Amino acid sequence: MPQIFKNYYIKSTAGLSIFFLSEWLLGDLANLLGAIFTKQAGWQIIVATYYVFVDMCLVFQYFWYSYAAKWIYEESLHSTGSSDIDDADSAIINGLSPINSNFASDAPLPGDSDDYTPKRSDPTDVNVPQFSAVNYGEKKGTPPQDIVYGDKFGSSWMASPSPRTLLYAATMASMASNVAAAPVPFPSDHYVHGIHLFRVDTPLEIVGTILSWCSTFLYLGSRLPQLYKNWQRQSTAGLSPLLFIAAFCGNFFYSASLVTNPNAWSNYEPYGHHGWVDADGNQRWAWVARAAPFFLGAAGVLMMDALMGVQFIIHWERVNGWMRGWIPAMAGKDRVVDMAQSQRLLHESGHLSLSRRRSHHHVDYGVGSSDNYAYLVSDDETKDAVIIDPANPPEVLPVLEEQSKYLHLRTIINTHHHWDHAGGNTKLLSAIQTDLNIIGGKDCEMVKETPSHGSKFTIGKNIHVTALHTPCHTQDSICYFMEDKSTNERVVFTGDTLFIGGCGKFFEGNGTEMNKALNEVLASLPDDTKVYPGHEYTKSNVKFLKKIDGNNEAVKNLEKFANENKETQGKFTIGQEKEHNAFMRTHTEEMKKVTGKTEPGEVMARLREMKNAG
Repeated sequence: MPQIFKNYYIKSTAGLSIFFLSEWLLGDLANLLGAIFTKQAGWQIIVATYYVFVDMCLVFQYFWYSYAAKWIYEESLHSTGSSDIDDADSAIINGLSPINSNFASDAPLPGDSDDYTPKRSDPTDVNVPQFSAVNYGEKKGTPPQDIVYGDKFGSSWMASPSPRTLLYAATMASMASNVAAAPVPFPSDHYVHGIHLFRVDTPLEIVGTILSWCSTFLYLGSRLPQLYKNWQRQSTAGLSPLLFIAAFCGNFFYSASLVTNPNAWSNYEPYGHHGWVDADGNQRWAWVARAAPFFLGAAGVLMMDALMGVQFIIHWERVNGWMRGWIPAMAGKDRVVDMAQSQRLLHESGHLSLSRRRSHHHVDYGVGSSDNYAYLVSDDETKDAVIIDPANPPEVLPVLEEQSKYLHLRTIINTHHHWDHAGGNTKLLSAIQTDLNIIGGKDCEMVKETPSHGSKFTIGKNIHVTALHTPCHTQDSICYFMEDKSTNERVVFTGDTLFIGGCGKFFEGNGTEMNKALNEVLASLPDDTKVYPGHEYTKSNVKFLKKIDGNNEAVKNLEKFANENKETQGKFTIGQEKEHNAFMRTHTEEMKKVTGKTEPGEVMARLREMKNAG
């Protein structure tokens, strides 16, 4: 039951293995039929029926959130204005994708350090025990002044899980009532309290015995797919620990009740042992034979439930940087856990039909879509956090749920209005039931604040943010340059304006606008600023760069890195983009020669045409 509520709460079955659920359902169904056919105790049949009901709910949730709800969600967000899909090989990431926090150089910040120091506005809301809209001073349509948020709000936005253990309490109460029962004549001459003693003399009873043993083997194998999936993902995100705690306790007490049953240890005359047995009496070994599949099914999975608990423990890591604390373990070829301000979750195995996708990967379902990146950024000191481009709530809710123990989510930031970046705002707010502020371009879903070009605000106390308007991909595209003043770390979140080795399509702009966005606005940032784009298109971009600039050593280095690593976000700087990214080299003779153009805006436009043509 805890897992059912968790799945409903986060609108996702992230982390659950369908093979685990299927084996569990088949095992419980076989257990129920076996208990009925072999005439087990009433409480066993009731418990088995409940188990089947819960299993069916979980399986239904899996297919609902994996297919039906996902299809409905994507249809509601479908738009022709999507990002550059190219033919990129999306990274296969099982779990979270961390950003290396140590992206600061030892060099001092260029220019006056006060350039990015915001003025704190007077807070109007204090001690609110939940997330609230942030006071930015001026509303949508008016260029905001310097912005400060994240100081005086509550610290929790996720409800604490409620353990549901009434089943096991009822089971124990039923067993206790059996112990105290006085001898009562029953219609069946073969009934024995707790476990039935009967002769296997009917086809139905034979089938019941076979089903009981089938149930045992299904139980014994049911945890293996989930254990493997957790190991493969290196994460237990999306799973309810209460599910396995309850299962462990239930199986422990269930098997203990059979071991401590007097029928397992002695033969009894009719109505012997103070009325524990009925008129048939008890034959010890016959009773043990009937009880064996039920005992092995319960006791046999205790070790695997314990291993599941070990996985919950070991898949947590200590991290430093903007998200210091204990968090679920990250996964990926290049796990860097010095900092985890980025969280990336991708879609489940299964064949999702997204209009902008060309490939499918085996990752946790309900957690997202394709090659999108969603980033969670927080201040190390205050624990205030923002989520950037949470396009699909199932993509980020498991992460937000885990991080809610350590971070205080304050706002949603969008880089532009396309559905694969801002299309999840409404559903995310509905899921967490909190009126977060939304910062983004004027056309973003439910946007509340549209910062003007060059305006500044802070995340918590130390992270200073500058909004940079970069119209072209869309006219409301905004990049966010961030500096951690406590560490001198610098990053820029570029949405679909700048990719590693490429740029976004010109859906609402032209070459002149993109050239200004890349080669004037973003190129003016410090060269050591690390780039965090909205998508993973590096391999596709490298193919194009090799065609037009294959002798460039920087391009060769980028190709080598892309071939050896599944993800490239945060691994390259603005300075490196100026060396290998053709779209940031429109002023060079090489690009002028390749395009046959001389004016940078025309060079940019021609490069984009060549890229679009493949």
